[in-house]
Amino acid sequence: MRTLHQHQQGIGLLELMISITLGLFLLSGAIGVLMSSKSSYNLNNELTWIQDNARFATNSLTRDIRMAGFYGCSTSQNYTSTLNPSAGTGWYTDFDNAVIDVVDNDPPTSATIDISGTHPFVAGDILVITDCSQTTVFQVTGNNSNKLVHNTGSGTPGNCTKFLGGISCSSAGANRKIFRGSEGAFVVQMKAHAYYVDEAADGTPTLYRRELVANSGNPDVSDEELVQGVENIQVVYGYDSDADGNANRYVNADDVPVADWGNV
Repeated sequence: MRTLHQHQQGIGLLELMISITLGLFLLSGAIGVLMSSKSSYNLNNELTWIQDNARFATNSLTRDIRMAGFYGCSTSQNYTSTLNPSAGTGWYTDFDNAVIDVVDNDPPTSATIDISGTHPFVAGDILVITDCSQTTVFQVTGNNSNKLVHNTGSGTPGNCTKFLGGISCSSAGANRKIFRGSEGAFVVQMKAHAYYVDEAADGTPTLYRRELVANSGNPDVSDEELVQGVENIQVVYGYDSDADGNANRYVNADDVPVADWGNV
């Protein structure tokens, strides 16, 4: 008797199920690695974004803080502002608490400063003139490209006097200072910045900077969005309570006596 032997071909159901299970196991592992890599990428990307924003905000603040109270090359003891006193939101023109080469302003009774060449300033700009022995803040009242006019009676806040000497508006006429180019006098534009936190259009907390600008002959402010993701900003001031030139403690603005801001 002869027997016919048949050889099995293909795979059975059991082998197929085992293969599918192993494939799904390997696929789930690959998906897990992919998701982990994507999560790490997103985390690193967000950290980089935060670090870049923090670096930019810090650099902007540092640059302004270093320049705070800088009067050209003079000292606060030889500093005068001829601007009328301002109140309320006029902080950006209150320079009693805050490069153009000059030819001269002779006679000192004149409201005109002769300069070398031309200048880009317009009526309403707040400028500072200094020769390293005296510094005076004033407002431009004319649109002459080769002279700087600083008369009274126009502009906001306007000049309380056309004289550029003295230690205050009331005493400016007593010291009719002459600034000469031969003595190193020059004119620069005064800057005033304020930083605050507010929500952007998309609701994200954002650090803004408010800057002094000229608007139709009068000083105004312009708001600039700096960096998003800033929820809070806190500033402490080095207070030199004994006037020895070194900060004794760091305090909030409300803890500095009004008369002692010169010691900050």
